[in-house]
Amino acid sequence: DKTLFENVLKKIQLAESTFKISKKKKTSTEELLASTYSEIYKKNNISELDFFTSLNFYSENPKELEEVYSNVLELLISERPITDQK
Repeated sequence: DKTLFENVLKKIQLAESTFKISKKKKTSTEELLASTYSEIYKKNNISELDFFTSLNFYSENPKELEEVYSNVLELLISERPITDQK
C-alpha cells in the first residue's frame, strides 16, 4: 500500500537524519540505526523484505517514486514543530 510505504519511508528518513546528527556528536552507532529500522518495520507490520520490495518497485517507476518522496516531504513539513516553521 502506497500510503503505508510513504509513512515507513518518512520514519526511515527521520531515523537516518537523527543518526547523522548523533554520529557527528559521536553518540550513536550503526547498530542503533538498524534497531530503529526494525522497530519501524515492526510498528507498521511489515518486514525489511516488504520495505525493500516496495522500494525496488518504486525505484523502477521513477514518476511513482517522485510522487512518494513528494508526499513524504509534505508529511515531514506538516509534522515539523510550529516553532521551526517560522
